[in-house]
Amino acid sequence: MQTFLIVCQFALATVLPALVGVVLTRALPKAPRSGRAYWVRQAIVGFLFGLIAVFGTEFGINTSGATMNVRDAAPLVAGLYFGSPAGIIAGIIGGIERWFSVLWGRGAYTQVACSVATA
Repeated sequence: MQTFLIVCQFALATVLPALVGVVLTRALPKAPRSGRAYWVRQAIVGFLFGLIAVFGTEFGINTSGATMNVRDAAPLVAGLYFGSPAGIIAGIIGGIERWFSVLWGRGAYTQVACSVATA
């Protein structure tokens, strides 16, 4: 039963960035590919998905002494749904947070690999 709950938690955490992407695609107005409105939209979406990446790190699922997380899904969804700048912003936010998460007890052995992979 506990394994089923872990799988459900992981599935929900994996689908969350995609659901947010679909909702934002419907909610945000289309911006032209140039101009200030485009870059403001990219920054807002990148920051939002960066926060989702941070939540993916901090609320990972503990299984057998290891923490599973889906931090990389948020920058990926941001880049695919909204454009490369949003994905890059989200990845940098998630990567920087992962780098410093060692200070409050996250995996020190995978610090460099996880930070670079997210960015």
